[in-house]
Amino acid sequence: MEQGSSLNEDADISDFPEVNLSVPLHVFIIAALSMVCVLSANAAPVVWTLDGVTRSDGGTVTGSFTYDAVTDTYSAINIISTPGSSSVPGEAYGTPIQAESTFLYMARTPVPADLTNQNVIFFDYLALTDAGGTLTLQVSSSEVLCPSLDCTGTPLDTVNLSGQVTTTPPTPPAIATPVPTISAYGLAFTALGLLILAGGRLRTRRKP
Repeated sequence: MEQGSSLNEDADISDFPEVNLSVPLHVFIIAALSMVCVLSANAAPVVWTLDGVTRSDGGTVTGSFTYDAVTDTYSAINIISTPGSSSVPGEAYGTPIQAESTFLYMARTPVPADLTNQNVIFFDYLALTDAGGTLTLQVSSSEVLCPSLDCTGTPLDTVNLSGQVTTTPPTPPAIATPVPTISAYGLAFTALGLLILAGGRLRTRRKP
């Protein structure tokens, strides 16, 4: 007998044990549906709306902005304050001066080169996330009339802000929730098909 061979070439394939790789179909269906859920749950920017935000002088602040927690960026800012009894006038805001997940500091658009006698507004809250929800404005939230070019120093006047930011506006229209794209469905059902095929009973072919 020739040495070095670990397999008898004359062996009948039927001599090998049957391989059974069958798995219950519901296991693969659950796996595919889980894949769809994961694909549809990808983080997406969230629209936050000012809810019941008032100035301490009787004015109001309304509007909304979009926040992306993945990139820590704000966009689509559209916020308007209306004046009250103080010397801080109303203003339309759209450009961040500084911003993070826990605060938004803005001036009007475009930001003036000299902020003297210009409004700035500051929203302070707990960290925004892509999960959405409702956050109460912290006590440091305010709108001020700047005393200097870069708005440093004691403000000419200040109004405190109270209220909240929310992803569930009290007045519809409601914000549409992200849904899986066609490509996501296609990928999920392709995976489902492959899993079902792979989960079928695999038997070795017997010689006639």
